[in-house]
Amino acid sequence: MLKKTVYVLLLVVVIYFFLRLVFKNSTSTIQINNRTLKVALAKTTSEKQKGLGGVYKLNENEGMLFVMGQKNRYGFWMKGMKIPIDIIWISDNKIIDISQNIDIAQGEFKVYYPTTPVNYVLEVSSGYCKRYNIRIGDVVVGLNQI
Repeated sequence: MLKKTVYVLLLVVVIYFFLRLVFKNSTSTIQINNRTLKVALAKTTSEKQKGLGGVYKLNENEGMLFVMGQKNRYGFWMKGMKIPIDIIWISDNKIIDISQNIDIAQGEFKVYYPTTPVNYVLEVSSGYCKRYNIRIGDVVVGLNQI
């Protein structure tokens, strides 16, 4: 009986750590100008395609971070978007471009591109960059832990 209990406990522990490993990267935190943002991570193709589409509210210190891997001039459109956003284009850990106050009224199918290749793209609530003085050249802290 003791052996069976030990095996069951061991199985529960293994399953717990496996699930933590699989789901550990669904959210993370990053910092820009000493402001902490809780970000949902978009790593898979389906997560990137959905993005913030269908989201009706984005809290002030929240966003979505697209982890692109290889650097490229990725195009982003507003398909399914319900809220206006700022797009922060990031190369390694440095902001290299910002697209501000993007509203779906400008066209759901208009495509936005960074000026140079990036490997991260951060979407935040519209006006965030202006309110917190986020600028090209600012460093994003915490990307190396994602």
